[in-house]
Amino acid sequence: MSALLGPGMTEERLVSVLGQQMRVNIRTGSGVPLVLCNGIGASLEVLDPLVAQLDPDATVVRFDVPGTGASPDSPMPYGFPYLAAVLGRLLKKVGIRDRVDVLGVSWGGALAQQFAFQYPHGVGG
Repeated sequence: MSALLGPGMTEERLVSVLGQQMRVNIRTGSGVPLVLCNGIGASLEVLDPLVAQLDPDATVVRFDVPGTGASPDSPMPYGFPYLAAVLGRLLKKVGIRDRVDVLGVSWGGALAQQFAFQYPHGVGG
């Protein structure tokens, strides 16, 4: 994360990971970061009402999967194991190297489960 961002500040940018450009939105805060995974075809804004109800001091990470929202299309087909790997590397690139909590909605729930399966030591507080 950017060292210039204070608690409650939000940063949004495109991050290149494993050949993918991913739009990521990070609200800085404290505690274990919460990673939110969207339903298929939904941009990260679909979770705005949920984020608004969360503790304003919580770190929240949202992203658009390739081909959704402001993330460009993928150059090749992809599945859950690949997306979970992309998410793991994305978190490292934005400076989140410790444990996270992960929550998914619909299709994003399957991605959250795959991420937890691939990174069992990085999930849960």
